[in-house]
Amino acid sequence: MLRGLMERAWSPVGAARRAPPSSKFAIDTSHLAYVRYFHRTPIEADFGLLPDTHSWHRKDLPTVMEKLRQTHTNISDLFSRLAVEKASLDSALQRCAERDVQDHELLSAVSDFAERQRRVEDDVRGLLDRQSESDEVLEEGMMRLFKEKTEKNQRCRREIEGLFEESVRGAQEIEQLLRRFDIAVLPADGSANPGLIFLTPSSPPDIPEVKPKPQEWDFFTYDQDVSWGSGGAPQIKPPSPFIDFCESEVTTFSDPLRFESVHRNVGIPIPTWTEDRIREIKVNGIRIPKYEGAELSVRIVDSSTEPGALEELTQNLTKYHRETIHKLADNYPSGFVAIQSSHGKAWHRGKILQVHVSNHGCTAEVRFIDFGFHETQALQARLSFVELVGPPTQHYTEALEALQKACAGRTLMAKLDYNDSGTLHMRLLNPGCNPDNISASINVQLLQGGLAVLSDSPRYPYTYADRAISRLLATIVISARNQGVGIYRRKEAAL
Repeated sequence: MLRGLMERAWSPVGAARRAPPSSKFAIDTSHLAYVRYFHRTPIEADFGLLPDTHSWHRKDLPTVMEKLRQTHTNISDLFSRLAVEKASLDSALQRCAERDVQDHELLSAVSDFAERQRRVEDDVRGLLDRQSESDEVLEEGMMRLFKEKTEKNQRCRREIEGLFEESVRGAQEIEQLLRRFDIAVLPADGSANPGLIFLTPSSPPDIPEVKPKPQEWDFFTYDQDVSWGSGGAPQIKPPSPFIDFCESEVTTFSDPLRFESVHRNVGIPIPTWTEDRIREIKVNGIRIPKYEGAELSVRIVDSSTEPGALEELTQNLTKYHRETIHKLADNYPSGFVAIQSSHGKAWHRGKILQVHVSNHGCTAEVRFIDFGFHETQALQARLSFVELVGPPTQHYTEALEALQKACAGRTLMAKLDYNDSGTLHMRLLNPGCNPDNISASINVQLLQGGLAVLSDSPRYPYTYADRAISRLLATIVISARNQGVGIYRRKEAAL
């Protein structure tokens, strides 16, 4: 309807309507036709586009034209929006078409994959069938070969028995012939021939048995129920310097009734070790408690000590306690005492760790402070960041041997990462290595070889203090797993 109105507005009649009259009061035929046109179309007045015949004047013509232009503008905007929506719809249809093409390609690829998989399954099934057939043929061939071998062995045995019987019969016939012609038969021991000499084997040489020398390093397992003085000495081997002094002498007290008092204010300076400090150490051994990780027996190397001072002190203590009994007035933890090892006759300086009182008497656990050795407890230390693989795995012995090879008889550098109530958590380093480079430590070398695992105890602050170290250790574990070393070997991982 609006398009019709617009066409009418731009019709010749409309043009005549817009044309001004020839004179102010003259009305020509065009104008009359224009007036008659509005009389014929009252619907335009209903829509407010043009005034009707009774209310129309020439002064309303610009307003009507403005409304027509506004209507035309609105219609143009409507067509523009429709064009935009049509373009968007065309784009959506194009995307749908592309999606249909992609779906078709995907379905084709899936169909091809399913077909290839079916062919592979058929090939594998055929290979398995051929393998079964070859196994049957091989089994039949082996059974046939075994049967033939058995028959051949039986024939050979019968032939050997026949030859032996023939040889026996031949020997009997020869003997009968010799006797028939009165020919003497020589005895088999050669006694009838004095020129025949028999050689007797000589006796083996008397070679003394050489016992291996004791090593300073040893692995030992400890039972928690055995303590010092309880009557059951742990089956362990101390370092050789621990039993070298006065080993051949027998301890006899020249004055067993002489007692001396004990001074409780005795103090022995023991060097302290703060965290992140580097010190030289020697590892004497490793102890494996029942329910804990491996503990190292560590001795700090003090360069300020005079050479031979410890040996002289041990000799003087042994000589002094050979002459008298030193009675203890009181046994209290952290007290320093002189004590004789159950593995030798020498006396050493010790520190009481714990006192046990029972119906059978009083016993004490003592640590020998000069050797880092203790019959029930070593100078407690352990590897930081890692733990050796446990006894359930077959690599337990391999891990201990690797640790022994890296530490036995050597002076190492150690960096203290944490002191857990007397248990030193340290990283072991070869001399000359950067202590801040954890990749160069023996701890990480064991981890790289699959002989140690990461320590996941949350109560050790160093395990989560440095995220860079944690990521590095995790990367090393993944590398060891990919290489299939240690506990990550492929055959064991498959199990």
